Amino acid sequence: MDLIAKFVLHASVVVIVASGVEVDAVDGIEVTVADGFQVGNLSSETYSDDGLSEVAKAAQQHPQEFLGKGDNSTARKTALMEWNIGAPVPPPVESFPGCRCDWKEPGWQCEGSAVFPRLMAGKKCCCCGIHCKMGRRCTDDECWSIGVDQGDEVREQERKWKEMLKNADFAINDEIPVKIVDLERGRCTNTAIENACRRYQMHPVCDHNAYVGMKRCYTLGIKGTKFYNRHFSHWSSHRQYFGLPEEVERRLPGTCFMANNGNWALTPHNNGHTWTSHGGNYNTHHLPYPPKTRYMHANNLDQCKPVDQGGWGCWKTFCVPREPNYNDPNTRR
Repeated sequence: MDLIAKFVLHASVVVIVASGVEVDAVDGIEVTVADGFQVGNLSSETYSDDGLSEVAKAAQQHPQEFLGKGDNSTARKTALMEWNIGAPVPPPVESFPGCRCDWKEPGWQCEGSAVFPRLMAGKKCCCCGIHCKMGRRCTDDECWSIGVDQGDEVREQERKWKEMLKNADFAINDEIPVKIVDLERGRCTNTAIENACRRYQMHPVCDHNAYVGMKRCYTLGIKGTKFYNRHFSHWSSHRQYFGLPEEVERRLPGTCFMANNGNWALTPHNNGHTWTSHGGNYNTHHLPYPPKTRYMHANNLDQCKPVDQGGWGCWKTFCVPREPNYNDPNTRR
């Protein structure tokens, strides 16, 4: 790849982001983003109470140092590049000074706080282009502030994404829309889970990547991700690392996930999980986000006892618009 984008900073500082090319800017800033490279000195980035990274805060408090021409200027330090030995060469993306961008399948994800231009100063980092990870992509206005047109392909993808999210409750990992679906009356089973998702032309989420071999559910448990070898139904040392929104966590009690134990599914219980064949009380003790009622008898869930009457409603499950991914070798233990 040759020239990718021009950053116009304070109408006088131009930073060129290119593949394998380092260009001195008008005021002496060097920033190079190349295929297979990562920006150095940002891996331990910390943030202040106002949400600014240390790089962004330094730029605000000491602008002359940031724009300085010396080899020790902050701008030059944040521009150091490190080659990721042995890694495949991912497609390049455009982002902002102060941002660290890493390739995280299936796209780029940028972390930190942007420093320039003024429109982005202090904001959470994002990137521009079709290869950015869904949910971590900049808006067209933000990209235009650095002279980047994301193109019609990106705009069409964003349109479809928004349409998909209209019928979703949240997005897992900022990329996969999830709908929390009520099951019919009766005990939660794998068959009941499948039928509930089928009503929305979707597929169930596997409780664990070990269950993808059933060929009936989609797993997020890809090797190298926080979901690998962890259960959705189990809080301690499993779901606690997923980063699900608090409002979703409070709906987890009474939610069941497809597993491989005959027709029975797995469901949260205490800070762990149990099979839905359990006919007694399910409780939420030791969970950080319990519902108002901390325990519920299986019969109340089977009969869909309403929340306003002290119940948890019907059994629920997670459905996604993805086909079962049992052919992916990265889901195997």
